[in-house]
Amino acid sequence: AGYNGGGINGSIVMVSNSTLSGNSAGFQGGGIYTPGGNFGSVILNSNKFGTAVPSGTANVAPTGGPNVFNLNGNTGSGNDPSTCNASSGNC
Repeated sequence: AGYNGGGINGSIVMVSNSTLSGNSAGFQGGGIYTPGGNFGSVILNSNKFGTAVPSGTANVAPTGGPNVFNLNGNTGSGNDPSTCNASSGNC
């Protein structure tokens, strides 16, 4: 998503309908969260990640990172919806 936390706290960030090639919703949230920034909440909706989106996750960043919710329609693993879909937990 290319969004740098940069010390912004308590924010709500929404990333929708983006193709995030080569990124994942795992460590550092595919560019949504970087060390030094801490969002209040991140909403991920209908994004296509280049690698797998973890299922059943409360955070897409290390401890202290953003709270993530509404993981609706996000796909991963080469942007192949049949391979990984966070909303169904099929990862």
